[in-house]
Formats: sequence, C-alpha cells, structure tokens
Amino acid sequence: MGKFKIYPLLVGVNIRDRSQLAYQLDPGTKSESPMICWYLTDGKRKVMVDTGGDPPDGVRHMPYTQTEDQLPDRALLKMGVDPKEIDTVILTHLHWDHANNNHLFPNAKFYVQKKELQYCVAPVTGHEKIYDLNIIFKTKYEIVDEDAQIAEGISVTLTPGHTDGSQTVLVDTDEGLYAIVGDLFNLYVCWESKPKIINGLHTSVQTCYDSYAKIEKLNATLLPGHDFRVFEKKRYP
Repeated sequence: MGKFKIYPLLVGVNIRDRSQLAYQLDPGTKSESPMICWYLTDGKRKVMVDTGGDPPDGVRHMPYTQTEDQLPDRALLKMGVDPKEIDTVILTHLHWDHANNNHLFPNAKFYVQKKELQYCVAPVTGHEKIYDLNIIFKTKYEIVDEDAQIAEGISVTLTPGHTDGSQTVLVDTDEGLYAIVGDLFNLYVCWESKPKIINGLHTSVQTCYDSYAKIEKLNATLLPGHDFRVFEKKRYP
C-alpha cells in the first residue's frame, strides 16, 4: 500500500469580513474565502476530510455561493471517484460549512472528537448558529478522544481553540507528514505572520496559541481551512 495523496476540493465560496478569518486583521474589509474538503487516497483507502456546507438558502448562514460542480459529490465524480466508495470521513469540527453533507457518503465511517460533540450542544454564547444540530445528529459517529490512529498513514490530534473539539488530521505522504488543520487557522498569513495570528472566530486566544505550539512541533506541511492558495496545487504532494 502506497503513501497518501491529498486532493483539495473547492465546495463553495464564502463572503465574510476578513477579520473573521484572521483575528483583528483588516476589520470591515469583505473578502471571499473558499470552502474546502479534502480527498485522501493511498490507492486503496478512500477518505474525506470534512464534507462542506449544504446548498445556500440565503437565510441560515453567511452569504456564500456554490455551483452544482462544487457540490462535494459532484467534485468527486469529476475526479472519477464515486462518493459511495468513500470508506472514511474525518471531521475537523462540526460547523455547518465543514459537516453538513455527511449524507453524501452512505458507506463511510465518520470520526469526530468527543469534545466536539459535547461542545456543539453548548457552545460559547453567540456561536450557536454555526452548528446545525438537526443535521449533525443524523450521523452515527466513531468517537475519538484526543489523539488517535484512524488508519495506517492517517491519525488525528486534538487542536482546540476555534472550537473545543477541533482536530488536525495528520497524513503520511511521500514527502513526509502533512497536517490538515481545519479552522485552527484559516489563512496562510495567520501562520506566516510574526507574531502568528489566530482565527477570528475562537473560543480562547490562549488555547489557540497552545494548539499552534502543538502543531509546530510536528514539523509537518500545514494546510489551512479557507485559503485559495491551497488550490495552487491540484494534489499534495
């Protein structure tokens, strides 16, 4: 069995204040940001990281667009992958734009952190609308408690801060370790700045920086949650 390859999938475009993506950066400036899912395969296993947001209705969530080709199942089919063949789905967290299309993968096992399931029913005040509980609890989950091996070549590590139960997905590739960090940070500029900038939407500033310190020790190539730069490559590595 070979090493994993990682394919970013564009599954919609959000329009939001830039300071929501990067804490206190350019407040009042509207910017577009991609909604991203990730398809992973080693030639045998077929894995999704996150499932994206359900089609926009103009009411429940922030403004965003999604073409038919950007639906996660359509994006996979364009790559020659049948969504029914996905055997594993790992959710970095359960926000609507990351976990609202689980139904598209009927034969998969779904992995989520125990702390995320606990947090989504009692989040920080003001964060309630980011979770669609009626959709979340239609899925049966394999519950992860902090750090765990999901499959040969794939593991997860708890990295709270954006939410209490956010997790980073660690992927073994031909070019070493890659880390899909979810929304621990959204933009490359957050990680590249000195000092580093956290996500504008967070539960704790200190917890975010503690998680930053944790992933920095991994010596991995990091893939953020909402940056168009990830699409400069069709595949990693």
